[in-house]
Amino acid sequence: MSAIADSSSSFVLEVVFLDKKEQPVSSISLSMEELMALPVAEFETTTIWSEGKQHFRGVWLSDLMVHLNIAEEDVYLSALNDYLVEFTPDEIVPGGPLVAYERNGTSMSPRDKGPLWVVFPYDQDPKFQTESVFAQSIWQLDRIEVYR
Repeated sequence: MSAIADSSSSFVLEVVFLDKKEQPVSSISLSMEELMALPVAEFETTTIWSEGKQHFRGVWLSDLMVHLNIAEEDVYLSALNDYLVEFTPDEIVPGGPLVAYERNGTSMSPRDKGPLWVVFPYDQDPKFQTESVFAQSIWQLDRIEVYR
């Protein structure tokens, strides 16, 4: 299912569980309302894609993984344009990747890197200012794949 940013009750994120042969076993579709009901995290930071400080609000990827009962698996995040990034369990920590659904107090359209954008608190630690972290900063997130 594709992400739709126009309605808060639309499904914006599909989570697909696949077996070792890459065959879908099950899936969950989350609405923006469901994401917003999870524990809220927020921070201000600059990004290499925008000017000035940006205020992001969303859910830590680690909290989303707990909600989905995903603990020890690598996860693959995919964007509307099929850009794909991988996160290992040791990269999914509180204070790290945030699945942002608001930037500067407003929801984000696909033209504005939304409706979901994985961002990091880039200004808080030099470890978040690397090419690999920038590559993981996927915008237009609409799908998570988990291999079990």
